Amino acid sequence: MIGKASSNAEAQHAAAPRRRKVALALQGGGSHGAFTWGVLDRLLDDETIEIIGVTGTSAGAMNGAVLVDGLVRGGPKQARTQLRRYWEAVGSMPGFGSYFSNMSGEQAVNTPLENVPACVEAVKKNSSPYDLPSANDNPTRRLLTELIDFDRLRSQQDIQLTVSATNARTARRRVFTNQDVSVDALLASACLPQFFCAVEIDGEPYWDGSLTGNPAFGPLLTKRPDCDLIIVRVDPVNRPEAPRSVRDIFSRTVEISHNSTVSSRRVGLSLADGRSITLLRLARSWKNFRCRANLTTTRPC
Repeated sequence: MIGKASSNAEAQHAAAPRRRKVALALQGGGSHGAFTWGVLDRLLDDETIEIIGVTGTSAGAMNGAVLVDGLVRGGPKQARTQLRRYWEAVGSMPGFGSYFSNMSGEQAVNTPLENVPACVEAVKKNSSPYDLPSANDNPTRRLLTELIDFDRLRSQQDIQLTVSATNARTARRRVFTNQDVSVDALLASACLPQFFCAVEIDGEPYWDGSLTGNPAFGPLLTKRPDCDLIIVRVDPVNRPEAPRSVRDIFSRTVEISHNSTVSSRRVGLSLADGRSITLLRLARSWKNFRCRANLTTTRPC
């Protein structure tokens, strides 16, 4: 009987599908990171894959850190819970979002930021973030500190986490990994210089990581060479027509600059090794409150 039970267990183990090891590259994009949350929620529900590495910038860094912390604490189920808690808390924070509270999703997304009273006043004053009174309480810092166990995150080795920020003085990218990731590193990675003072780490000022790597691939994949890569891109690559207004021109230059590092590094990776690279482009449907992903998988010859 014992031999038969052992044989059955071995047969079941052999029949179980081998989980595909993947690393995730999460692009920054402000509140568009909420759409990345939807992709992550779906991936965490897929029992055929195992996430062994995450690299993220700006909103992607926030998603990545919350994701990895959740996986380390209690696996995919806990990670899904943590991501929901994070984005629901972000959605309830005061700020520009409160102006849109009485609008439908479609109305809100089609309302130019310049029409928001607080933004109009800031533009009129032409203020630098350094000209404004500093706030003693940062709600994002408080949320991240409450939600993420950074000591646990730094001590674990099962899942590689990579976060990038831009040195405002030297214009060089700094990559934070499991060993030195912190709440300051996450805030630096998402520090838009038009709205926030630089985040100081080790005596150096840091801005949003999207300026130099959106996200950074190399540092993660050198530590995780035995996995495929899934890139979640949130900024549009193509537009139906060339922009003409000041706002549209500015937005388009940001999209192009933020996508340039993704395109160049993706080509380099395809030529460098035999890993599978899956690119998820998020197409947002505001009318139906859904997002869909166009998947493009490339394998080098």
